[in-house]
Amino acid sequence: DEPFFAHYLRWAQPFAAEVQGRIGCVPGMALHLWHGDPVNRQYGSRNAILKRYRFDPATDLGMNAAGLWEWASAKAGLHRDVQAYFTSRREDG
Repeated sequence: DEPFFAHYLRWAQPFAAEVQGRIGCVPGMALHLWHGDPVNRQYGSRNAILKRYRFDPATDLGMNAAGLWEWASAKAGLHRDVQAYFTSRREDG
């Protein structure tokens, strides 16, 4: 979606300019916390929700006094469907 993609580009372009295609790696092991079974992660449905409601981080999100992200728009359907998405992921098993 255009607003979401534009927000991504504003975030990504400074990194691309700095890196200029130069990347590398180091030997080692990468560890991560368990986020549930891959079958429950539903990445495609997440993107469908964001597209359906024309999610725009610049207007749909805001930062509260504690520095935490919170909804800043009145898109009740977006808020409900995102909450349902995260609940359905069953990240705790």
